[in-house]
Amino acid sequence: MGGNLFKEAKRVSKEKYFSLVSELDSILYPLTRHVVKAYKDKMDFGDIDIVLLKKDYDDVFERFKDYPMEKTEGFSILYKETQVDFIFINEKVFDFACKYFNYNDLGNLIGRVSHKLGLKFGFNGLFLIVRDGNSYLGDIVVSSDFEESLSFLGYDAERYSQGFNTLEEIFEYVATSPYFNKSIYLFHNRNHTSTVRDKKRPTYNKFLEWCKNREGLTEYPHESFEEKGGYNVKDKFLPMIYERFPHVKAMYDALLEKHQKNLLYKSYINGEVFMEITGLSGKELGKLMGKVKDETILMNEQELAQYVLDFRKHYENANGR
Repeated sequence: MGGNLFKEAKRVSKEKYFSLVSELDSILYPLTRHVVKAYKDKMDFGDIDIVLLKKDYDDVFERFKDYPMEKTEGFSILYKETQVDFIFINEKVFDFACKYFNYNDLGNLIGRVSHKLGLKFGFNGLFLIVRDGNSYLGDIVVSSDFEESLSFLGYDAERYSQGFNTLEEIFEYVATSPYFNKSIYLFHNRNHTSTVRDKKRPTYNKFLEWCKNREGLTEYPHESFEEKGGYNVKDKFLPMIYERFPHVKAMYDALLEKHQKNLLYKSYINGEVFMEITGLSGKELGKLMGKVKDETILMNEQELAQYVLDFRKHYENANGR
């Protein structure tokens, strides 16, 4: 999404935009498709964004293969001096993605609120990213329902469904969450990758200016406004997540249990231990470790300890140590 892939591309008036959308809709018929919505008072457009099912990629490509094209995560074409971005999404999250991409940078702005709770709000759902320190343990799908996700983050899903007339209405909506604080958007609180990306987004920069000049905004007292450490869920938010989404606790606990078992296993079965016993290194050590892991993968802690002890004795006896 976003213009500037073709130097020949031009911004088009609102009237021209909807005329082109109608033409593209006819070409794409009867495929499942969604033209990303803009706020109603938007007077001109830099591109046209269309969401389609991933399974229809080849079909869509064939229909537009003769137009100037750039490959992106999907692909973009130059259609009558207008950039058209085709975004391909799995059917399971198609509805969520369509609503996430609507209304300029709304999804991205809400994502900052979500991030401060330790959750990831993206085009494919609301996720809990489970970590132990710097170790990534896995993702848990909290919800694949867009309205439910909005509601959990403190937003009025019904208000979203009504649409927005102006960019300011979008900004006002973002600030309605009780977890909102304008400081989480400031570039000096963002990580490098996010800062580079969002500095290029006109809507994001307009939002920062809007926040700067707006009084009375919600100021949730987050422990830190900095974007660092990835998606680390805050302990105080976990009970709230568990209550609203009961499936999350069992999955969260299972990931932590598996992680602890892996740590325990690695404390007994690791290259350093067996290199010290055998003196092997490189490919020879790797080959040995493959055999050892095959023999020990299902052992409990007591069995692992005994295995290492027996291995050491057998190796020393076999080599006259």
